[in-house]
Amino acid sequence: MEIEPTILARLVHSRDLLNLAKRLRTQKTRIADAEALVLLDAAIESALPALLAAKDVRIPGQVEFVDVVELVVAKLVFPRAKAASFGRLHHARNQIQHHGLVPDETQRQQLGQDAVTSLQELLVSTIGVPLERISISELVHEPLAKELYRRAEESRKDGNPAGAVVCLVAAFEQARQTEQARIYGSGITWSRASAKTRDGGPPPHTHDGITSYAEKIHEEVEVLKLGLDYKAYRRYTDISPSKLSPMFVQHLPSGKDAETLIAGWHEYLGAGVTSVTDDWLEFAFQFVRDTILRWESLYRSGLWEDIEKALDSLATLFNPKKKE
Repeated sequence: MEIEPTILARLVHSRDLLNLAKRLRTQKTRIADAEALVLLDAAIESALPALLAAKDVRIPGQVEFVDVVELVVAKLVFPRAKAASFGRLHHARNQIQHHGLVPDETQRQQLGQDAVTSLQELLVSTIGVPLERISISELVHEPLAKELYRRAEESRKDGNPAGAVVCLVAAFEQARQTEQARIYGSGITWSRASAKTRDGGPPPHTHDGITSYAEKIHEEVEVLKLGLDYKAYRRYTDISPSKLSPMFVQHLPSGKDAETLIAGWHEYLGAGVTSVTDDWLEFAFQFVRDTILRWESLYRSGLWEDIEKALDSLATLFNPKKKE
C-alpha cells in the first residue's frame, strides 16, 4: 500500500529506535537492558498512532497509551492477547523510568521479545510491510538511488559501515547526475569542455592556470545549481575528497543495476572508506536522504530524457506496430 510521507517518517523513527534497542541489548548488562526496554516502548508509542493514521483512524484529543492500544484492537482488528504485550512493556517502562525498578533478566527478555513479535505482526497485517523493510528510501522515485539508499541502511544495520558508505555515496551520485541532467541551462559544462581544448588538442601551458581557475569556479557553480548547503556538501566529500566532485562530466562508475554500481563505487573509492566515523555516517544518511527528496520534489525532464522521448516518437511514427 501507498504510505504517506509523514506516516513513513514516524515508522522509520520507530525502526531506528528498535535498532538502537537491539544494540543496547548486546551489552548484556542490567542498565543497558533497561534502557533498551525504554527505547522499545518509545518505538511502539511512535508506531501505533502512525499505523492507525495509515488506516485513516483518528485519535481523539489527549488519550492515554492504553486507549491507543484499545483503538488498535478495535480498528485494526488486532488480537487483544497480542496487543497486551504492548501494555506489559509500557508498565515495565513506567517502573524503570519513574521508580528505578528493573525487571529480572528473564522478564526483560520476554517483555522485549513479545512486544517486538506483536509489532512485527501488526505492521504486516496493517500495511503489508515487515519491520526490516521500513525505509525512508520508499519516498525516493529514482529506482537506482532508492535501491542503493536501502542497501546502505542494510549495511549499517549489519555492522558494515564501509559498505554503508559505498552504497550511500553511490545513491547520492546517482541522484546527483540525474538531477544535473534536469537542470541544464547555461551550457557551462560544455563551455568548460571546449575551453580545455584548442583545435582538438590541449591548451598551451600559459592557459593552464586559467583553465584550473575556471574549473574551480565551475565546481562552485555546480554546488549552487544543485541547491546544496556548501558546508554540508564539503563534509559529505570529506570521506574521499580527491574522488568526489560536483562536476557533471567526469568518469564515474556507471551501471543499470545496484550490484554493478556498488562494485564500481567500491573500487573507485578504494580503501579510504574504512576510516568512516559514526558521526560522519549519521550526518551522511540525513544529508543524502534530505537532498535527494528535495531534488525530486520539483520535476523537470532532462535533455537526454527529452531526446529519448523524441526518438521513441519517431520510431513509433515509422513503425506503427511498435505502438501496439
